[in-house]
Amino acid sequence: MACLCFNCSNLTEQNSKTDKDISFRRLQYHRENRGHTARAVSLKLPQEDLTTTATTTTASTLKKTDGGFSSDGWHYFPSLNMVVYWLLDEKKTKFIVEFDKPSDFVSGWFAVGFNTQSKMSGGNGVVCVVNNNSDYSVHSYHFDGYTPKYFSESDKSWGLSDASVVHEGSLVGCTFYRENVMNSSKYVSTDQELYLLASYGIGSFGFHGLNKALSEKMYSLVHQSTDMPELPFDWSDLLNVETLERLRTAINQFVDQIINYVKLLNLNNALDFFNF
Repeated sequence: MACLCFNCSNLTEQNSKTDKDISFRRLQYHRENRGHTARAVSLKLPQEDLTTTATTTTASTLKKTDGGFSSDGWHYFPSLNMVVYWLLDEKKTKFIVEFDKPSDFVSGWFAVGFNTQSKMSGGNGVVCVVNNNSDYSVHSYHFDGYTPKYFSESDKSWGLSDASVVHEGSLVGCTFYRENVMNSSKYVSTDQELYLLASYGIGSFGFHGLNKALSEKMYSLVHQSTDMPELPFDWSDLLNVETLERLRTAINQFVDQIINYVKLLNLNNALDFFNF
């Protein structure tokens, strides 16, 4: 069975550069040859740079697939050139995974994963498989340790609906709806805070090697309902026939009092006119 290991500790990135024959003098005390910045500086990539990169990478495909997809959130995996967008709903969440594939990616796969913990084991994944840049399949898995397994052998897209894959140049986009909740203890509910995982591979679906990434933070995918909140009582219990009748009687009595008061005012004005 293939393995999608998002955090295998025995795998480290290898430096592709060759070592150069460079000699250094022995490290010694610097004396006065030192310095420091006058203020603290941030080494984090600015958020606006991420936004620009993500938008530039995916804009053309989004316009083609969804006419300008409006999302509730997104996450960019820079090491994979992959962006995940989501649009929340009460029962289903719409996802678009945009992948700027390598030049040698003709047949292969790319995936997004969900987990309440910052690891692959125990999570779920959706894998988009592309064959010769034409045929495709979108399947749903749960991760048994680091081994992906179908939720259902008879329904490999269990929990998914309306899946599609489109291409535009080097970009490939996978769109699908995922049920927020399913009747399975192995199913990671979408309607909660989750870590996002991503990976891809060239050729048949299998081990991703170093082509993997994990979001550094959790994202809240909880749908905020716009429906009116339920009241702690039923208005029909209050507005029954007897209550309405008493209310109508009280209103009529109040109106009669107003009318009598107005008549009295008019009578006083008339008496004042004739100097009574």
